[in-house]
Amino acid sequence: MEQLSLPTADKACGISFLHQMSVSETYHIHTHDFYEIFYVIKGRAMHHINGVSECCTSGTLELIRPRDAHVYSFINRYDMELISIGIEQGIMQEIFAFVGVDETMINDRNMPLSTVFDARSAEYVRGNLTRMGEIGDTDRRRSFGKAMIAQLLIFLTESGESRERIPQWLDELLGEMEKEENFIAGLSRMVELAHVTQSHLNRELKKYLGLTPTEFINSKRIALAGDMLLENRESIISISEKCGFETLSNFYDNFHKVYGCAPKEFVNRHTSKW
Repeated sequence: MEQLSLPTADKACGISFLHQMSVSETYHIHTHDFYEIFYVIKGRAMHHINGVSECCTSGTLELIRPRDAHVYSFINRYDMELISIGIEQGIMQEIFAFVGVDETMINDRNMPLSTVFDARSAEYVRGNLTRMGEIGDTDRRRSFGKAMIAQLLIFLTESGESRERIPQWLDELLGEMEKEENFIAGLSRMVELAHVTQSHLNRELKKYLGLTPTEFINSKRIALAGDMLLENRESIISISEKCGFETLSNFYDNFHKVYGCAPKEFVNRHTSKW
C-alpha cells in the first residue's frame, strides 16, 4: 500500500491544499506520513477506511490520521467535490497542544473523528478552507492554516464522534449489486441477497445512502443503458428490456432523471460528428 507524503512544494509550509472536483481525481487506497482533513463541498460518494465503509455527503468533515488506510469510490453515477488539507505531524501536534486535546485520544480510536455541518456552517467552513488555499506565502498560510485547523479540531472533538458506518451486511450487499445480473434482476434479487425484509432494506439504504432500493437499482441500470447506447449495440427498446425495465416509458423517465435528456439526445451529444 502506498504511503503519501506532503508535496515537495508544501513541505516548507507544512500544510498542503488540494481541491479535487471528482472521485476520479482522488488516490487509490493509501496511508500518509501526515494528518489530513478532508471536507466534502458537494455531492456524495463512498469512503472506505480501515476496512469500513461510509457514505460522505455535502458538509462532511473528517480527520484522517497517518495510520488510516482509505480510498473513495463512486455511488452509481453520483460524484463529489472535496477539499483535502494535509498537515505535517509536528504542526498537528502543536495544534493538539494549543486546543488542549490529548493526541492519544485522537489516535487510539478505532475510527477517525468526523462530523457533518448544516448548510450555514458548511458555507463558512468552505469559505475559510478555500481562502487558505489561495494564500501563497508560506508563513501566512501556516499561520492561517493552524488557526483554521484548530477551530475545526474543536468542532470535531465537541460534536464529531465517529459517524455511524454502513453495516457489514449492507456493504457486502452493495458489492453484490455491482454485478450486472443482480441489478438487472431488480428489487426482488436485492431483497433476496440482503436476507432482510424489504422494509428494513428500504430504511437502511435510505439512512446510509439517501436512496431507495429502486432508485439505487435504476441508476445502475441506466448507467449500463448509457454504455450500451454509446456502443450502438441495439435499439432503444431492446436496451430498455435488457436493462430490466418493464415499460419503455419507465425507461425514458429514469434515463432523463440520470442524464437530463432522452436517449437519442444522449447519443447525439456523445457521438463525434465527422
